[in-house]
Amino acid sequence: MPHITTGEFIVIVIIAILVIIPAAMILRRLGYSPWWAIIAPISPLNILGLWIIAFVKWPVETALKS
Repeated sequence: MPHITTGEFIVIVIIAILVIIPAAMILRRLGYSPWWAIIAPISPLNILGLWIIAFVKWPVETALKS
């Protein structure tokens, strides 16, 4: 089993943060919990999340109609 060095781990954490922060901001603007952004760096889950967001009724749309 390969070992991850400290430098590689730091790079992984930085990349994850660079993905999670904008995803959280977008989700918040759409009216969803920003905690859903945690799945953004996980490839199969982010694709599933995009499909869900694309086809559900957005809370922002509901608020604008009221």
